[in-house]
Amino acid sequence: MQRLSKTLPKNANEKCARKLNSKYRKAAKKVTGKMRKWRGMENYIPGIQWYAFSDINKNGKPELIVKYGGVETDCSIWVYEYKGGKYKKAKGAIYDTWHPTLHNYTSGNGLVLQERPISEYDCEIVTLVTLSKGRIKGKTVRERYLSSGKQRTTMPCKIKTYTP
Repeated sequence: MQRLSKTLPKNANEKCARKLNSKYRKAAKKVTGKMRKWRGMENYIPGIQWYAFSDINKNGKPELIVKYGGVETDCSIWVYEYKGGKYKKAKGAIYDTWHPTLHNYTSGNGLVLQERPISEYDCEIVTLVTLSKGRIKGKTVRERYLSSGKQRTTMPCKIKTYTP
């Protein structure tokens, strides 16, 4: 396995997400509580698979990140900004994500989305996800095929996800 940084921590350590204020939890519960829960692939009915918190735009308030879909090959990543005491959905989304993990982008606005589109882990896609003026954008930074699992990149600053 290839490790990108020896100086960055294994898990994300954003203060606003680590010590999450109860107002953010309550606001997130209002959003996620209205969504259908994902029940696995037996019925292919879309639902919320997990959610996370990260300060994507570095304004000191954690954004709510939701993975929603029916199967691993047909999921979207939605981002909600905290404004006026509640979470409001940002425009746009990251579509068709496969087995994504989220990582804190320590160099500026955004977060890093690492995907492994094929269950055998022979492909890896790294996308920089940014939030600006209420719009979410994704830019593929790297897409590569691997000859073995040992070539996978170990990304630092992994963001914790929660199941509803």
